[in-house]
Order: sequence, then C-alpha cells, then structure tokens
Amino acid sequence: MSISPWEGRLTRMSDLRTRPPGRVAAGERVQGTIARLRPLREREFLPGQVLEWTVQDDCVVDRVKGPQTVMMRVYAYDDWARTLSIAAPGDRIVITGEFDTIELPAHPGGVGPGERIVVLSRRSYIRIEQAADHGDTMVLKFQPDGLDEPEISVKRAVVGTLAMSNDARQL
Repeated sequence: MSISPWEGRLTRMSDLRTRPPGRVAAGERVQGTIARLRPLREREFLPGQVLEWTVQDDCVVDRVKGPQTVMMRVYAYDDWARTLSIAAPGDRIVITGEFDTIELPAHPGGVGPGERIVVLSRRSYIRIEQAADHGDTMVLKFQPDGLDEPEISVKRAVVGTLAMSNDARQL
C-alpha cells in the first residue's frame, strides 16, 4: 500500500534543525503558521523569482523549558513562487513530498552555525489553509504536476446551534 503524498509522519521544525542538511524524503511532513511573508520578488543571483515565508511551529515542547516557538524560513522559486504567492500571514502551511533543508553560512563574526532553511523542490506537495471571517477554512492543495489547478475544498466551521431547515413543513 503506497502512502498518499498528502500524508506523512509529522516532523517538527526543531528536528529539521538538528539533522544534517539535505533532502527530506517523501513520507514526512512539516507544518506551521506563516508568521511573516516576504513578497514575490526577482532572485538576486539567478534569473527567476523567489517567495519567502517565515513559518512558526508552536507545538514544540521541551521537557525543561516547556512550550517553545520555533521559526524557519521556507523558500519557493519560479513556478512554485508564483503559484504560492496567494499565501498570507496567519495561513497554515503543510509541506509534504520531497523538500530540502540547507544550512546557510554564519555571518562573519557570528557565533555558531548558520541558519537552517527549507527549500521546496519539484517533488513537494503544499497544502495551504486560509481561515475565513465566518469560521470556515479554505484548503488549497498544490502538487507539482498541477500548479495552475489546485484542489480546493472548504472545511466547515463547527457551529454549536441546531440544524436549520428551509422546509416550511417543519415549522
């Protein structure tokens, strides 16, 4: 039985920071809330475009320090960047499939290792959950072979009221 590209074992961002940099294989997923967004822009050293998010993982619990917030930057390039530019701060993002972690060099005069980042690959699968004002959540699923045609669904808000009917005979 093969695993769906949308599923996978949850891997915390703090775990990605402690692993050696490299390819994260299919079967794992990283999720978090977009805390900051650097809009779609031209790449600095190569042709193309880049989109950068800072993603926050609030569910990290240290046995000594208690709950902690871990942030990582996520980069999308070219087609992925243009497609995912609809995301906004506060949206939930789930990354599955294959993606890379890269360790940036430390700044000159800095202490310790550089920052670890996530870079989407051509085999990444992305789910974005955008909350609406009325409580429902729009879910957009993007896969590599259909970036222009996302799968869109709505998670309905659970409302604590009785079901209502338009059928006048029930009144």
